[in-house]
Amino acid sequence: MEAHIIKTNFKPGSGDHEDEPVVREDRFGEFYGLHIGAYSNTSTFQGGAYSSIEEAQKYASTVCPSLVWNKREPRT
Repeated sequence: MEAHIIKTNFKPGSGDHEDEPVVREDRFGEFYGLHIGAYSNTSTFQGGAYSSIEEAQKYASTVCPSLVWNKREPRT
């Protein structure tokens, strides 16, 4: 199974009038989208949008407990 974290400047709202405004309304800022499964711009996915990369990783780890996050090694 693949997990992709994509940095974005848009987080879509639910559009549901019964939700809190922070959930209902579209938001602009720095967010991290999480796509679980093979990445494609045209297919549906399991995941979400998070305010930090750490939040996205935390959720991905609950869905895919076997994930191991690689850290970038310093360039020499």
